[in-house]
Amino acid sequence: MLRPIVNPKLSLRARSLFYYFVEKGRVISADELRSNAEVLEGRDAIQSAINELKDLKYVKSVRVQNNGQWVSKLKFTEEAKKLIATDNGFSGHLYIDNYIVTSDITTSTNIVKDTNVSLTIGAAPLKEEAVVWKEEEDEAVGAVGKIDDRQAKLNAKYKKPVKAQRDSRDRINTPEELWSTNDLVAEFYALVESAAPGVPAQVNAKYVATWINKQVGEGTTRLAVLDAMRMFFADPRLTHDAGIGKPLWQRFFAYYPTVHGIVTKPKTKVYEDEEFQSHQEKMLKLLGGE
Repeated sequence: MLRPIVNPKLSLRARSLFYYFVEKGRVISADELRSNAEVLEGRDAIQSAINELKDLKYVKSVRVQNNGQWVSKLKFTEEAKKLIATDNGFSGHLYIDNYIVTSDITTSTNIVKDTNVSLTIGAAPLKEEAVVWKEEEDEAVGAVGKIDDRQAKLNAKYKKPVKAQRDSRDRINTPEELWSTNDLVAEFYALVESAAPGVPAQVNAKYVATWINKQVGEGTTRLAVLDAMRMFFADPRLTHDAGIGKPLWQRFFAYYPTVHGIVTKPKTKVYEDEEFQSHQEKMLKLLGGE
């Protein structure tokens, strides 16, 4: 383990805080430090530095029971204790958790329990204050080393992966007239994957959804947008060289104005019933000479 002062993975604040803990003889919580008049940093900044030290195994959080209540105590790790015991250059006394240690460690002769480091013990144990355990403490704003875990929790709770979002609704068995914007975006993904399989960055779902909602807001039906999408992907000239130049979603945006009038034109319904079809068959037979 590198000494904190030369560890490039630690911020300067975290390095300084580590040696401040060493001089004070114990690891101090962010809440306690914030109440200290000699500390100017805010709680979030202090907690961020503490989490850096925790992430790189210089300090650790230990849960214990105190009068039936779970509390958390911050301590130096065993590796950090060894560094403190062999790190020269401190003035006055050094401390390891509850024990004061002389700065001339090379002449130490006693052994601290649970370590192989020779130390000279110069005072009685210091009182260690308990901090009430808070589950959210490790996830303070700006906490280094916890960002990935926190983001993973948020993703798992609030957001599905893109593919899962596209597959979550059974649009195939839903009438196209009832398709939502998300259904159209999912269909756009499917058409892109068919026209340009394996080509990345061909769809920006956020922009496509925003564009569809804009068209709908201006009076275009989603069914008309769907027809335009299928017309676009049915023409191989419009999807050639996918991955070169503009992505397909931008090409579609540029193409749409040329067919807007076609897809929004009311479709003429041909009224046919059994009587009409029977009469039509009869006339065709007469025209055929039968």
